[in-house]
Parts: sequence; C-alpha cells; structure tokens
Amino acid sequence: MFLNIVLPYQILLSQKDVRRIVVESRHGSFGLLPRRLDCAMPLSSGILVFEIEQGEQYVAIGPGVLTKVGDHVSVAVSHAMHSYDLKTVKQMAY
Repeated sequence: MFLNIVLPYQILLSQKDVRRIVVESRHGSFGLLPRRLDCAMPLSSGILVFEIEQGEQYVAIGPGVLTKVGDHVSVAVSHAMHSYDLKTVKQMAY
C-alpha cells in the first residue's frame, strides 16, 4: 500500500510498500491490509502503526480522517509526529 499522512500545512509522510496499518477510530482499533475494501473513517487521537519491510513505525496523530482507495491510504489529521520509537510516540500521544 501507499500511505500519505497529511497535515494542514505539509505532507508529513509519503511511504510506499506498506504491509499493514493499524489506527484508532471512534469504535476501537482498526487494521488495514492491502486487499481490504475501500473505506473512509473518522480517526481518534492516538497512535497509528504501519509496517514496512524494515519493521514497524509509529505516528502520534490528532483527530482526523482516513480514506482507502485501491492501494492508496490517505490520513488527514490536525497534528502528528512520526518516530521509529514507540516510547517517544506514546509520550506525544498521551
């Protein structure tokens, strides 16, 4: 999959070859795999996790919206911080 994380003032992340994505919605955690049906959903503040060949990466996100169309996943949020370290991201998210 191709993941874009967009803030009001910049593109925070454009990542190709994403294997899976886990986000927090208003109804709990939600996972996306490449063959999942297209969808749109509101996101809660929390931690977005995505996996690439090198391992998992983490993004602390504010409230926003996720859309999946084909193999493109776009996340538009008010604020976010990307890190390879879960501990750092947890401090920013909570």
